[in-house]
Amino acid sequence: MTHEIAQAERLVEQLGQAHRLAAGFYQRILPLFDQIAQESIDATFWYWKPSENGRPCSGSSRPSSSWVWDYIPLFASTHGYRTWDGDKARAGDMTLALRLYIDDAFKKGSSQRGNSKGMPDPLELKMGKAVVEVNLFRCTQDSELHFDELWSDIPWPEPTEQWTTAAQHQEVEYCVRHVSLAELLADPAVVTGWLKGRLG
Repeated sequence: MTHEIAQAERLVEQLGQAHRLAAGFYQRILPLFDQIAQESIDATFWYWKPSENGRPCSGSSRPSSSWVWDYIPLFASTHGYRTWDGDKARAGDMTLALRLYIDDAFKKGSSQRGNSKGMPDPLELKMGKAVVEVNLFRCTQDSELHFDELWSDIPWPEPTEQWTTAAQHQEVEYCVRHVSLAELLADPAVVTGWLKGRLG
């Protein structure tokens, strides 16, 4: 019994440390995303949402009925920024989407996750890599549609260093780069420099 209590105490201590590390990390990465968007393309915050799961359930819902991953919504999340604010898309309008994956094994279609349905088991899923997917979209000509309508039709593209025209809307092009999270934290200029280089 004493051994079991000692194990449980170690687990609780590690759990507390993990939560503090996560909070400290978010305290660092979220303002960094704002800074990258502002410095690289002079964009302002637009929205954020979990990429692979839902938000935590409402206060009147039973938490145990939801995916456990819903309680760490920034673990795999999309952070959107924009340079536009009009009803119709105009040439030069841009949207920057930073997709954070603390562990990309959690991503749908990953080799670790395969084609399995349902909630991935957090203790069984093999570890992946920590990455930030940098997606830059821009409008190349005026449109009668809202930029949100244009770019939301486009599936998340694969990495491409060159501007690529979207098949869904010819007036939108994109470029994409995946950067390791460690590299981004060590040197944010890796991303800001790359973004500025796409506009040069």
